[in-house]
Amino acid sequence: MILLSILLIALFVAGLWLALTHLGMAADSPLLLAHITSAIAAYAAFAAAVVCAWMFMRHERSLKKNLAALPSIPLLTLERWMFGFVYSGFILLSVSLVVGGWAGGAGFVLKPHHKTIFALLAWLCFVVLIAGRVLLGWRGAKAVRMVHFGSAFLLLAYVGTHFVLRVILQRGAT
Repeated sequence: MILLSILLIALFVAGLWLALTHLGMAADSPLLLAHITSAIAAYAAFAAAVVCAWMFMRHERSLKKNLAALPSIPLLTLERWMFGFVYSGFILLSVSLVVGGWAGGAGFVLKPHHKTIFALLAWLCFVVLIAGRVLLGWRGAKAVRMVHFGSAFLLLAYVGTHFVLRVILQRGAT
């Protein structure tokens, strides 16, 4: 799981760079600007949650192996930070989806793109994580796995779509 976290962190950095290059396109439309801005902010919040998840798993593994480590952030603090980033990212992703749906009009619902489907899957994954946390008390490795699943869907929503369109199919991105 630590290697998955490192991979997700690297892909999130690439995705943030890619998303920031599209901010100039949104200058003409306030709705598009709000959609892109909230999407980038959500993306950054989930990237921070993945970093916290990586630190959590690394620290938990060192505790289980009874390694004498340098003083670090307590596990409960890392978990609290991770869920803080998940909650804020979820709100921002929800705003991004609503504004994107509003800006996209009927095409958003009638003919959804790959990025819309994967973004909705990520949103559902984070709904399950938040409900599991609040209703069932999910913590630790189970919560970290859900953060990884939701983040992977979010990566597929943007970075994956652009990679397939630009590199594999050699077309312009949508």
